[in-house]
Amino acid sequence: MWKSTAGHIIGNSNPLSKKIIQENSNDPDEWDTDPDFVNTVTEKEQRWGSKTIQGSGRIDSVDIQKLRDEVKQDETKKKKEEELLLKESSRNVSTKSSALFYGNASIVSLIPIWLFWRIHQMEPLDFYVYFIVATLVSAYLLSFAYKNVKFVLKHKLAVKREEAITREINSKFSDKKFSKKDKDDRIASKKNEVAEFESTTFSIFYNNSLFLILLLVASFFVFKNFSPVFNYLLSMSVAAGITALFSTGTK
Repeated sequence: MWKSTAGHIIGNSNPLSKKIIQENSNDPDEWDTDPDFVNTVTEKEQRWGSKTIQGSGRIDSVDIQKLRDEVKQDETKKKKEEELLLKESSRNVSTKSSALFYGNASIVSLIPIWLFWRIHQMEPLDFYVYFIVATLVSAYLLSFAYKNVKFVLKHKLAVKREEAITREINSKFSDKKFSKKDKDDRIASKKNEVAEFESTTFSIFYNNSLFLILLLVASFFVFKNFSPVFNYLLSMSVAAGITALFSTGTK
């Protein structure tokens, strides 16, 4: 085994040692000066990164207010994108909604037939052509009104229900491991579902009520002196037309 000689002076008695010392003394690269390097890097720079490399290390401080503003801007931008997407998709009525709209519009448009049959003595077999034409036109205009009112209401209801739905989803999945993106997707889906149901229901109720009220006013007050046929055609046209016209408003 060998023994470390660190810290000890190697004697010159060994011929090999003498030879090594002689060779080193003749080496032109052997300077008789000590290194004079100066360490200009502080302890902070040693820990945080190099000051000579662009973008390396950490910054001295973080502007919390700036960070909050950036987060708020991102959230606002995201909400605007979601609202725009919801607003654009509201115009697209599903097959189920279309069937519901046309079904309700047809039923409501058939109600005046019983009114004019019993009160104005218009026999269905004698005036079925007028009844069919007026019912089809009225059903189309009412379904048009349903879609327009639903479109306006769906966006407004989605904005109003967002806070409550967000609280519900967060409390429901607070104990479960869900990412923020998954929660946002669930909130958007739930918000769209609630807004779809409420806007559809209210649109049908509102337009049906308005149509029937206008029909009764037109039939019993405005066109009461007209013949039953003209009374029916004019009352149906005015009631359905005004209902469809009112539905085109944006408020």
